[in-house]
Amino acid sequence: MNTIQLKFHFERETNQQTARDVLNIMTDYGLVIDKLGFYEPINTPFTIETFLSMWMDGLDGHFLFYGSLKQRKSWIAFHTRGEGLPGSFYVAVNLSEAHFHERPDEWVLFFKALCDALTPYRAFIAKETVTHYMYEYEKDEAIFLKPDEVEWYNYWSGDVFKHSTLESVKRFDWASIEKTSSGLYCQLIKDIRDDNYILRAEQARAGLGEGLLLKRNLDLELLYELNYQATLHGIELERHTIVSFIKHIKYQPLKSYEEIVSAFLLFINRHGKRHN
Repeated sequence: MNTIQLKFHFERETNQQTARDVLNIMTDYGLVIDKLGFYEPINTPFTIETFLSMWMDGLDGHFLFYGSLKQRKSWIAFHTRGEGLPGSFYVAVNLSEAHFHERPDEWVLFFKALCDALTPYRAFIAKETVTHYMYEYEKDEAIFLKPDEVEWYNYWSGDVFKHSTLESVKRFDWASIEKTSSGLYCQLIKDIRDDNYILRAEQARAGLGEGLLLKRNLDLELLYELNYQATLHGIELERHTIVSFIKHIKYQPLKSYEEIVSAFLLFINRHGKRHN
């Protein structure tokens, strides 16, 4: 199932007031949790007491838990406390595309309401794209503090700009930009379904620079998998073939690792040489 994710990263572990604020705002926007759990199957009936206990106490030192939504193929992940690098604590609302597109403007209002109430370090609304499967990102203490990509709707607190200048963000041609007392909202394009989503995200990355964003390189595991698939199908790759393929798919609306591999097999069947 393809999802739209609304994710809120916190620099430090959260508290019970954060939990109550999340529940109150969810209720205001019609998000009703049905079941809770730390592991599959998620089948513990929701009560406020159970939710607060999972949030604050965890389970055997484990503080990542999940909630399913009533009558919806949507779910929420909560990583609230415990050990972790700065920025690794989060609330992630994962909505089915159908759920999101019923009322996209309201989800933006919900996103802003949570940001205004909780003041996360950073937050975003994003859809799955080929970009997230093509690259691996630098791993250091800032891995959760810096965004890996520019997403459809972005909230960056003032602290994010320790790593970059605010001016580079303001110079970019956003669909909308809004300054608040705690940070900045930046909307990449008007409609999240726009075919230019990835192109605009790449243009924003080039404009903002890698001071704000995590540095990235092509994912080595993906490259190994593509080479393996070519060998498996008896196709000899020329040195430039994978690079040509990456350029070929870079702006295509592929949404999974499997879709990338399928597109690669079609590509090399047209451009590769078969072994005798």
